[in-house]
Amino acid sequence: MLLAAKERKLNLQSLLIALRNTGHTTAMILFIILGAHVFGYFLTLSRVTNELAGWIGGLGLAPLLIMAIILIGYLILGFFMDQIAILILTVPVILPVVTQLGFDPVWFGVVVIVTAEVGMVTPPMGMNVFVVARYTRRPLGELFRGVMPHVWAHLLVIALLVLFPSLVLWLPSTM
Repeated sequence: MLLAAKERKLNLQSLLIALRNTGHTTAMILFIILGAHVFGYFLTLSRVTNELAGWIGGLGLAPLLIMAIILIGYLILGFFMDQIAILILTVPVILPVVTQLGFDPVWFGVVVIVTAEVGMVTPPMGMNVFVVARYTRRPLGELFRGVMPHVWAHLLVIALLVLFPSLVLWLPSTM
């Protein structure tokens, strides 16, 4: 609002449009949170998370391989969904599996957030890139080429965080 006022573009009509869009976004987020709570309650009552954790534990795969599969799933979800929606809908299902595999929940939270953020700029469906393209009026191809060094750097960082959990856990362990 301050920027719009500074640019002398703030009037009653633009304010009402901004408030309406904010209301739509807020309602969408609240319905996602409400749906996630109902979904989480259903999962708790049906013991799906316990069954899933037991099934994955019985596969006999290495924990790092299972974590790689989970992170690839979060990367793909980041193509299509907002990060808050991803976390609200998936963490109640995935966290019991991750803790059963022996991974730290704080470490998992950091790695998942970084992975989902990378998914939001990764081609072909990086949601944030589409938003930037709309407002800058730049071609999508140019923006995706520009963002690829960032994506590769973050994938390297994710690999380092997975291989060396102490990079994430050092600071929390000092508290």
